[in-house]
Amino acid sequence: MRFQASHVLLAIGWLSAQSLSIAIPFAQAAAASPPATSQRAEEAGIPKQPSAPPQLGATGPIEAFGCRRTFVYQGEKLPCDSNLDQDAENLRPFLKRVPESIELLDRYQASRKRTEVLAYTATAGLLLILTSNLLARSSTGDQKTTLRNIGLISGLTLTGGSLGAGILQLHSNEKRLDEAVRIHNERIPQDPIQLQLETQVPL
Repeated sequence: MRFQASHVLLAIGWLSAQSLSIAIPFAQAAAASPPATSQRAEEAGIPKQPSAPPQLGATGPIEAFGCRRTFVYQGEKLPCDSNLDQDAENLRPFLKRVPESIELLDRYQASRKRTEVLAYTATAGLLLILTSNLLARSSTGDQKTTLRNIGLISGLTLTGGSLGAGILQLHSNEKRLDEAVRIHNERIPQDPIQLQLETQVPL
């Protein structure tokens, strides 16, 4: 199978964003967990200085490496995806004159939703690594090393396998979208659609 770099970049960006959106709330919850009972008892005897109320900082959406897709139609550059997901939904009004293209677009969107399961399993691998490290901290000797190694190997295997399968599936799915546009352009050559891809790397 010959890979197109744009398809691989798109797959990595989408899977990374999905995994981050799932994993970050779990990590924040773990970081916000209350301290142990003995630690709270020690802190109770320490006088605390009055402090100013915490400032609420603005929180923005999670930004991850990804790609912004556009298409050119009659000389105008338009966004390919909706505001909800990388679903190519904005192509629908332009492909509707060709039923075969609409059918491929529907199959593209259905397959992309099924791929979200792989993002969850990749996140489960990351959480397994995190959990094993937390459990290892409360252990000693060989048990500490065993817990860390089991969690690391299992988590990396689960995450790596899910990402690999996701990239293969998303790459195959992107070819379906390319085929939908190709068929449209063959049937209506006077109004061709040209897909474009722009890499986004937030700094």
